Amino acid sequence: MRVQIIVATLLYGVSCLQWPDAPPPPKQLADTFDLKKIHAIGAAITEARAEKRLPGGVLWL
Repeated sequence: MRVQIIVATLLYGVSCLQWPDAPPPPKQLADTFDLKKIHAIGAAITEARAEKRLPGGVLWL
């Protein structure tokens, strides 16, 4: 049991490392996502829920 806890703790610690060659995170959310598109998706889902026609999953391309 102790070995499992030690291994889990070590794996968690390693997963939290930030590698020096990793690209920096974007400064703003708008740099990554099209906020107008996200709002349109949210509106479409809200409308579909109101009409009780929402499928099990939603894919927006």
